Amino acid sequence: MLISLFAPAVGNFEKDLVANGLSQAQTKMKLTRTNAENSQATSFGVNKGVVILGDSVALRSKDQIESSIDNVAIDAVVSRNLSTINDLLKDYADSKALAKDVVIAGGVNEIDDYKGVINKMIKNLPKGHHIIFVTPYNGSKSGIEAASLVQLRKYELEMAKKYDFVTVADWYQVAKENISIWNGTDGVHFGSDSDSINRGAKLYTNTIKEAIAKANKKPVKGSKK
Repeated sequence: MLISLFAPAVGNFEKDLVANGLSQAQTKMKLTRTNAENSQATSFGVNKGVVILGDSVALRSKDQIESSIDNVAIDAVVSRNLSTINDLLKDYADSKALAKDVVIAGGVNEIDDYKGVINKMIKNLPKGHHIIFVTPYNGSKSGIEAASLVQLRKYELEMAKKYDFVTVADWYQVAKENISIWNGTDGVHFGSDSDSINRGAKLYTNTIKEAIAKANKKPVKGSKK
């Protein structure tokens, strides 16, 4: 009884995230089925569209993403880190369930070897795809140069300069510039009421949407130069 009375308010949010996350098991099945039925294949035999592999921040924006980005499938759950997303990316690739534009929306759940994992993602990405990294944001570490989250962002930006099929959706920068969405939050999950949650979700979604548009002006992996 005491636990119920004094549990923090964030508990309801976490419950919602877990409940939503359970439905993500259907995402790969949906993509596999869509790919089998879809006739809009590229010259690499890859079906057009977007798949987002992400964490709880991406999950918080799920409804906005699905209503704003065409032909998108989102697979996002609580507490997912880049290492787990890399395993998921490989699983999707092996199952031929990747759409052309692959969005990696993670990093706020930190790992030590982020460079090695990013390198594996880039290496393991099949030909015919773009990969888009969403830079993570944590208000408690924003601007701290030594923070691994800040260093991760710098590395993702470096990879976007090195590889033409890599693009960055710079959520870190957008989040820093919109402080009102962080009032009363943990600094990671935007919005403390319906209005600020909606504003945060729109900003997050638009950041990804703009990066996808930018990526589609560049060659996919394996294109002849």
